[in-house]
Amino acid sequence: MSKAKIALMNNLRKLEISTSQVYALLASQSGGFDKLNYGPRDIYNQIDKVRREIPEDVGRALNFLEEMAAKDKSLYYQELQATDGRLLNLFWCDGLCREDYELFGDVVAFDATYNKNKYKCPFVVFTGVNHHNQTVVFAACFVTDETYETYILVTRCGYSLWLLATYFSHVV
Repeated sequence: MSKAKIALMNNLRKLEISTSQVYALLASQSGGFDKLNYGPRDIYNQIDKVRREIPEDVGRALNFLEEMAAKDKSLYYQELQATDGRLLNLFWCDGLCREDYELFGDVVAFDATYNKNKYKCPFVVFTGVNHHNQTVVFAACFVTDETYETYILVTRCGYSLWLLATYFSHVV
């Protein structure tokens, strides 16, 4: 997608023109949908990328996790930032989540909820069920796009959770 089309798309979105209408307009300008070298998902990802470029919130979130890590030595978090400093992904789990994972992590559910926060980014939760048939949270992650590579990274973080829980169960 060219920088000019990205700028046009962002301006149209600021005017509250729907993403599907923006996609149709770009297709019309290009001579049809088959002439575009991107799809609607690429447009949604580009719009979300612009929406998430608010560094003060990222700084606050990371500061909060650092403060929590000072209180909870078993808190684990991993961030992935772009070269320009934008947050791409943020994965975390605290000590209680890891204990629950060690006890009840035989089956892990992976759920991505969409558009439930002000940045409209997917919130991924790793959950399970305890011996009282109650849902327990093992870890959580914010992701900024819905690409295959992003979800591979998220599942690797989830696997890291399993490794950490396994490691700490043998150390303690």
